[in-house]
Amino acid sequence: QQIAALADYYAAMPAHPLAEAQAEQNQNQDQIKRGETIALHGIKETATPACANCHESAGGQLGGAPRIAGQSETFLRRQLTAMRRGGRGSTGPWNPMLAVSHDLTDKDVAALAAYYAAQKPTKGGSQSAVASIPTGDAALGKGIFQTVCSKCHINDGRGDPAGEFPDITIHAAPYVLQTLYAFRDRKRLNTKMLETTEAMSFDDMANVAAYLGSLPPEKAVSPVNAALVDRGTAIA
Repeated sequence: QQIAALADYYAAMPAHPLAEAQAEQNQNQDQIKRGETIALHGIKETATPACANCHESAGGQLGGAPRIAGQSETFLRRQLTAMRRGGRGSTGPWNPMLAVSHDLTDKDVAALAAYYAAQKPTKGGSQSAVASIPTGDAALGKGIFQTVCSKCHINDGRGDPAGEFPDITIHAAPYVLQTLYAFRDRKRLNTKMLETTEAMSFDDMANVAAYLGSLPPEKAVSPVNAALVDRGTAIA
């Protein structure tokens, strides 16, 4: 009884400040690590692309993506929450953040805000973070493509003469993989592609992306409307 009473006594005592501080620090580090994973690799289960594709990247500046490394954690959390709810950027002509942030959970938002707030700010052409995707096996991907994908994506992926199927030899592996994720998660609607991707593992998708990314880019099989080329050139 004395031992039990002693145990109850110490269990009822408040946690030591140092222990609380250490636990909070560990939690913050776990949160930052989660944010880093989303920022650099995205979330494949929800087809959420890596933030570093645009933010803190040299190419992202051309598209108007802001620098957010070193930004206020509270500010970042509020902005992500607002965009997720459609309260910011919904009136703009083009804002991918509305779609990107849609499936982020509260924990994801907090993790990303903590990660970017902890980063060192950069400016100009420097790049503080580089997005990466799973490295697939092109040889395995070729086998999957030839047995599954080529039933529709004929002519070695260059499409059909009518132009109904796209030329997928021109795409880089990251785009192909993100697109496969999007079909699987129903962010892009296509019954056949949904059926195909649901039967594939994430490794299968990475392998197919690696194979298609390794192909030399070639023009689509479908003919070009020469009468519209000049107009298209002017617009582009």
